[in-house]
Amino acid sequence: MAQKLDALTRILEVVSFDAMIVFARTKTMTVELEEKLSARGFSAAAINGDIAQNQRERIINNYKKGKIDILIATDVAARGLDVQRISHVVNYDIPQDAETYVHRIGRTGRAGREGEAILFVSNRERRMLSNIERVTRQKIAPIELPTAKIINAKRIETFKNNISDTINNQSLEVFEKLVTEFQADNPELESIKVAAALAFIAQGKEPLLISDKPQSFGRTQKQGEAKTISTEASPLKDNPQIPMLRYRVDVGNSNSVKPGNILGAVANEADIDSEFIGSIQIFDNFSTVDLPDEMPKEVLDMLQKTVVCGKRLNMSALTDKNNKATVGGANADSGDGRKFGRKKFSKDRNRKGGNSNRRRQGDGDERNNRRNKKPKFSR
Repeated sequence: MAQKLDALTRILEVVSFDAMIVFARTKTMTVELEEKLSARGFSAAAINGDIAQNQRERIINNYKKGKIDILIATDVAARGLDVQRISHVVNYDIPQDAETYVHRIGRTGRAGREGEAILFVSNRERRMLSNIERVTRQKIAPIELPTAKIINAKRIETFKNNISDTINNQSLEVFEKLVTEFQADNPELESIKVAAALAFIAQGKEPLLISDKPQSFGRTQKQGEAKTISTEASPLKDNPQIPMLRYRVDVGNSNSVKPGNILGAVANEADIDSEFIGSIQIFDNFSTVDLPDEMPKEVLDMLQKTVVCGKRLNMSALTDKNNKATVGGANADSGDGRKFGRKKFSKDRNRKGGNSNRRRQGDGDERNNRRNKKPKFSR
C-alpha cells in the first residue's frame, strides 16, 4: 500500500489535471485513499455504496463545481457519473475485466477535450493487462514515475508561487506588525532568518523536499520487502468439508498483536468454537485468519468493530488488493494447527492430561464426531 500510494502521490504532484477520478476495488480502500490523500494536501473525496444518497449528491456537486479535484470511487458507486471536467482516470486497482476498464476510461476527455488514463499493474496482474490491451486493441505504454528531482522542482515552484499569491492577495498588516516587533526584540537576527523560520512553521512536519530511496528489484525477497500471500483459506484438518474463507484484519506486528489475541477475540465475539478458527498469520501491518465461509453478516459486522490491541479489526475478506505483507513479518503457523510460540493449540476439548492409553476405537469415534460437527454462531 505504501509504495503504491507514494507512486500515486508523485503522479498527482507533477501531472496537471482539471479533475481526476481514482478507481479502487473496495469501499474500504476508497475511504483509506481519501484520508491519505487529504492528509497530503490534496482535495479528495470518496463515494461508495455505504455513502447516503444526499451525501453522494453533495460530493458530486462539489466535484462538478471544482471544490473537489480528486474523486475516489468503486465501479458501482461511479455508475451514471457524468462530469465534463474529468481529465484523468487512475485505475488504482486494476479492474477484474476489460469491459470495466473500457467504461472507466470512457469518463475522460468529455466535451471534445483530451483525456488520459493511468493504470497500476503488478507483476501478477500482467495477464489481465494483456486482456485489456486485446479488448481495447492498443498497447498501454509504461510510464516512469517522477523522480525526486522533478518532484522537488515542482514543490519549489509551488512554494514560490504561494509566497507571491499571499503577498498580492492577502492582508498582512497584523503579521507585519508582529514580525517588526519580533525583530525589534531580536536585532541580531537577519530578516532572512525570520522569514525562513516562518516558512518552516508554515510547512509543518512534512519536509518540503524529498529524496529518492534506493529500491531493490531482485528476484529474492529479504526482510522488510513486500510479498504476496495466498488469498485461499486452508481447510480445517478435522473438518475439511467445511468451506473456509480467508479474512484480513487491521492489526499486526506493529500493534504487538499475537495469534492468541485474534483467536480469543473472534471466538468470544462470534461465540464460535476455536476448533473452527483456522490458520492465523501475523504480518507487519495486518493479519489473516481463516473462518467458516457461512458466517452470518451480522457476526462479520460485529467483528469489524471488535477492538484488539487498541485497534479495530475492520475484518474483511482477503482479496488481491490487500494481500501485500512483509517477509519475515509472520510469527504464526500457516497450517491448520496454530502455533503460539512453541505451544500448539489443541482442538480436542474432551482430552484429559496424561491419558495416553485411550482405545484406538474411541479415538476414531471422536475424530469422526469432530469431522461431522458444524460451527454454530451467535446472532
